[in-house]
Amino acid sequence: MANAPLKKVKMMDIVRKKSVQDDINPLLGKGQREQFANERKRESLHMEVQKEAVGRNGSANEGRTVTETVIDEKSEVQNISEHPAPRIINAHSGEDRHESMAPSMSSLDMDHPIAYIPKEKTSREEKRVLERIERRERSGGKKHKRVKWGGIVAWTGVCVALGMAAYVVAAVLPRAEITLVSKKANWEYANTISAGTNIAEVDPAGRRIPVAVFLEKKTNVFQFPATGAAKSIERKAIGRVTIYNEFSESSQPLVAGTRLETPDGKIFRLNARVVIPGAAKAGGELVAASIEADVTADKAGEAYNVGSISKFTIPGFVGTPKFEGFYASSKDPMTGGFIGESKYPTADDIRMAKESAEQQMKDIIEAFLATQVVPEGFRVMESSRKFTVVRTVVNEGVDDRGNFSVYIEAEGGVDALKEAQVLELMTELARQAKGDNALHIKSHTISYGTMAVDAKTGSITLPVDFKGVFWKPIDLDDFKSKVMGKTQDELKAIIFSSDGLDKADVSLWPFWVRTVPNDVERVKVELQ
Repeated sequence: MANAPLKKVKMMDIVRKKSVQDDINPLLGKGQREQFANERKRESLHMEVQKEAVGRNGSANEGRTVTETVIDEKSEVQNISEHPAPRIINAHSGEDRHESMAPSMSSLDMDHPIAYIPKEKTSREEKRVLERIERRERSGGKKHKRVKWGGIVAWTGVCVALGMAAYVVAAVLPRAEITLVSKKANWEYANTISAGTNIAEVDPAGRRIPVAVFLEKKTNVFQFPATGAAKSIERKAIGRVTIYNEFSESSQPLVAGTRLETPDGKIFRLNARVVIPGAAKAGGELVAASIEADVTADKAGEAYNVGSISKFTIPGFVGTPKFEGFYASSKDPMTGGFIGESKYPTADDIRMAKESAEQQMKDIIEAFLATQVVPEGFRVMESSRKFTVVRTVVNEGVDDRGNFSVYIEAEGGVDALKEAQVLELMTELARQAKGDNALHIKSHTISYGTMAVDAKTGSITLPVDFKGVFWKPIDLDDFKSKVMGKTQDELKAIIFSSDGLDKADVSLWPFWVRTVPNDVERVKVELQ
């Protein structure tokens, strides 16, 4: 059927071009028009199949004419003949034959001539071509969208890349890194220096520096167990008072045993002679002077274990003007008064208690000096440490837990050098030795020997071992301000004109940059 010869028919010259729907005679029935359109489409597909076959085999089948057509992949199959294609009616359809044979209609009356061709069965090749065309028609819109969105994405990427490139050029480029290497000189000192409390400032000529003395005085009470067996004991309370002079500017001695009376009539006596200093005068009024003294209760017993007393009077001055001008007070309670059976501290208990109390007090004072008294930046001379026990009082009274107490008052101190002043002295001595007053210490090590104190003059001799590296520091901010915007040659001239520089390493980035940036943030200078 595919090779059946076409039936000759009389054709009319028609110039105007119409679509497949316009080529169908409106006098045909609906079913005939649809069939006509399908036949037209099949005919075009048949021609395309033949054209592809010719391309593959190099020649067409013998006795067959193929009309060349071009099929647009984005539109339906269309006839490219000069004249509109003839209407095709199925010759095997009874309904179509009947309507076409109507006496009121002829081929001359129709818009287009009529041609009869035998109905063909769609071949496998035609089906494949038809499926490809349908797939292209379905995917055409999506492809168009993909191309469109792909273009947008591509342009967006280009814009982002250009923006990033502009940012890099503006915010990152250019940069300059300059490493300066300064001239250095080594110098050592292994000798003694002098120090003293009477020296006010560093003295390079005499190789002397000031020394500071730090002292701390503390009191404390330590408890120790009593090992003596219980026995009948009578003990008097003891304590400490402060005696005041508000009477005159003259001092007043008081002999040992002088009575001090509490407001409720209890008497305590001075353990030793004291001299109360004279009062000071300020603004026409006397300012009381004072002195501390130890006292013991006049009688034994717990009744004298009194708390702090705001005012003791002195009965010996009763009836004289001095009675109101001299008085005493106590901050701590009186303790130790007892009558009855109790343990007691033996002689060995008391001796060991004193030794232990002194050592504990020494540790307390030295720790306090190291953490609270000596300021930061001072170097303590270990050989200068001093510790003195000012007063020790053993209270042999035993408490409910069987312990007696040792009251101790001690003073400790150290001599300390301000290490900055030692380095200042070393710097001045190095400048003198090198003949360059612009030298400064870059790095150093220092150690001290055992100091010796002259008992007559109080001066201190201290061995010092110093090793230092000296250089001439450079103001990096000032250097940056000088080199900004300079060319490489100008930068070299500035570097070589600096007296303290030995060499320099300059890196301009990226490679096409020939001048130092004018932005200080983009100029990095390091001094070695």
